[in-house]
Amino acid sequence: MTEKQPEALRLADAIDPLTRKFLDNLTCKVAADELRRLHAENERLKEVKREASFDRVELWLGRIHKAVKEEREACAQVCDDMVLYTGYDCAAAIRARI
Repeated sequence: MTEKQPEALRLADAIDPLTRKFLDNLTCKVAADELRRLHAENERLKEVKREASFDRVELWLGRIHKAVKEEREACAQVCDDMVLYTGYDCAAAIRARI
């Protein structure tokens, strides 16, 4: 499947030949150039948005990882004395996963 040409670029290509046929060819040229510039800026902004989204995901993953680590340590602290009763060091097992 071929990728469809963006509408702004298609219109710019359609306007370009008009610069040779009409007296107001400068306006046609400027319009075509502006459409191409706006398309390029739109693509740049899409990339910025993708990067920002990726940064937010990394930020949230970091926060989740920190919360899980803190929760495991809290559980390990609760289990610290269990080794005396069970013979199994539950707290060490929990901390090993941190």
